[in-house]
Amino acid sequence: MASLLLFACLVVSVYSAVHHPAGEHTETGSIHFYYDPSQHHLIAATPSTCFMVLLTREEQDHVHTTLGMEDLELKMMREWLGVLAETKIYHDTEHLPTGVHKWCATKDLFLLERNMTAIPSPTTGSFVG
Repeated sequence: MASLLLFACLVVSVYSAVHHPAGEHTETGSIHFYYDPSQHHLIAATPSTCFMVLLTREEQDHVHTTLGMEDLELKMMREWLGVLAETKIYHDTEHLPTGVHKWCATKDLFLLERNMTAIPSPTTGSFVG
């Protein structure tokens, strides 16, 4: 009898852990962030899309500090994604950073446009006009 009661409790706990009252179930998602040191871009990669943004000199230094990457990830999500203009970039574009080919191979690719007039162009060339 005790084993039957234990089995019934186990079934109820498993059922309630999987099924939520209103037919809802847990959803997950992910965004991976990468820093490209060759052209100084921060890249956010979702399962279907990559977003690239050029970092300022100060941000390029900050990315290597203890909390720098996390600070820039939060800044990208709060201040840049959905706020800055986006330009579609094609995977065969000249001077596209090597890492981007790897991280974003099967994804749509967008450059987030920041006003960077005070920042010199990367020395390795630029993939935008």
